[in-house]
Amino acid sequence: MQLFRRLTMKNNTSTLFFQYSNEFLHRYIPLQRGMSANTEKAYCDGLTLFHRYALEVHGFGVDKLTFEQIDFVFMNGFIDWLDKPKNGRKKGDSAATKNHRIAAIRSYAKFAMSKDISVSSAWISMKKIIPVKGEKADRPAMSEDAIAAMLRQPSTETKKGIRNLCLMIVLYDSAGRISEVLGLKKKDIRLEGEHPQIFISGK
Repeated sequence: MQLFRRLTMKNNTSTLFFQYSNEFLHRYIPLQRGMSANTEKAYCDGLTLFHRYALEVHGFGVDKLTFEQIDFVFMNGFIDWLDKPKNGRKKGDSAATKNHRIAAIRSYAKFAMSKDISVSSAWISMKKIIPVKGEKADRPAMSEDAIAAMLRQPSTETKKGIRNLCLMIVLYDSAGRISEVLGLKKKDIRLEGEHPQIFISGK
């Protein structure tokens, strides 16, 4: 009976894993870190999948999963789970996507540790995870002639055409997402000096 009471007390004082998720996603990521909406969504997707794994494989819902339950074995099980097809797809996540998922969970655990140092064991376990390696797929690059032909399409005789050409050049030179470039503010653009610069959030 005494052992049962001690275990019950320990479980009652454990920190729920998703306790800080709302603050992390909606305050820390966009406001303190200044990351883009795309990054916020990617982190949210990572946490959502982690919740699905905990529930489907271990039976831990958001009101049951604690930081104490997260260890090296638990995290490796999550990686294996990501290998399985989900949401109608024929295959699991790629190596790069898995690494992004793990990075999101690790970042969240580090944030939670800044709120409660007692959850540091989970973050330490996550740091031991070795990045997943996969075959690098060769992505065909556009030739210079193809790029030149594409940039000739907007008409420079109209304001709309000049705007489109400028947008295409910025996208090409910065390698930014269209949503990131469209989200640029005046303060993100530096035209002074020999080398003009833009600052993109979420890269």
